[in-house]
Amino acid sequence: MEHILSRYGAEQQQPNAQPPPQVVELDAAILQEEMAKLRSAYV
Repeated sequence: MEHILSRYGAEQQQPNAQPPPQVVELDAAILQEEMAKLRSAYV
């Protein structure tokens, strides 16, 4: 099990690895939701 995790970790360390576009869009949507919550909390 450890060798699988270490191999996965090594893959994650690639500096130029780009996540797939749908992941970026999902992150952006989550970020927008969080920003909206913060705005409503401070208003």
